[in-house]
Amino acid sequence: MSTTLLRGGRIHTAHDPSASCVAITDGVISWIGPEHGIEQAGSIDEIIDLDGHFVAPAFIDSHVHCTDAGLALNGLDLSGTRSVADCLNRLREFASSHQGGVVWGHGWDDSNWPDQRPPSRAEIDEIVGGRVAYLARIDVHSAVVSTGLHRQLDQSLPGFALDGILTQSSHRQAQDIARGILTTPQRDAAQISFLSHCAANGMIEVHECAFRDHRSLAELTGLLALPHRPVQVRAYLGTAVSDPDEARALLESTGAHALGGDLSVDGSIGSRTAALCHPYSDADGSGVRYLSTEVITQHL
Repeated sequence: MSTTLLRGGRIHTAHDPSASCVAITDGVISWIGPEHGIEQAGSIDEIIDLDGHFVAPAFIDSHVHCTDAGLALNGLDLSGTRSVADCLNRLREFASSHQGGVVWGHGWDDSNWPDQRPPSRAEIDEIVGGRVAYLARIDVHSAVVSTGLHRQLDQSLPGFALDGILTQSSHRQAQDIARGILTTPQRDAAQISFLSHCAANGMIEVHECAFRDHRSLAELTGLLALPHRPVQVRAYLGTAVSDPDEARALLESTGAHALGGDLSVDGSIGSRTAALCHPYSDADGSGVRYLSTEVITQHL
């Protein structure tokens, strides 16, 4: 039996708000308290001075999409861009420093731009040429793309646009095409990058929310097969089922731990696809429902 004492810090616990020390015996917290009560910790084998640092329980992120998040970390960060020109400048810098392959961008938000519009396909093409570029809006329910990707889309799908924002099924197809170009090592690298980022920020477990489509299931299989994961992964499958037998068969065939997470009932406010009771004030229609009340009720 071995006990390590962490002392001189700020310990987050409801047990004792004044706690500055914590004793850990064989991996289990055995005592928490103030400096003047250290003798209650028993025999100490090692002392670590926290030098005033904050100590808290490790976190669990209960809703993540590891591949998406990893691609956002490794790809083009468009969050915080202030205009179309600012967005295009970041795209130009990224494309010039990352030759070949998919230009994967994420995070633009035109609602705060003076232009009040996303980059056009022509503006994107001028920078990336014939390369495939996929630039997701901050809510990840819509995107703008280059012609290299746009020409591969099915124009009959809901949400298709000759220019401008792709939404609904057209957006999902664009995302699938862009993701399909990624190699298995690139996908694995994105997942590991995100899980390492989680570990570095005090997380010990994440809950992956996967879907039933072929691409998402392949990514889930790859994630669960990673030989060395920096944090624990619990896999949830966000898909509607009609009865318990279907649920059990689905979990057995996919390796998911449980059904949960997204059901993707509708879209998002920013992409004007969230289902509203009344029409949008600045767009046609009142959003989209992907699942009926009956299907949702049966699933629950």
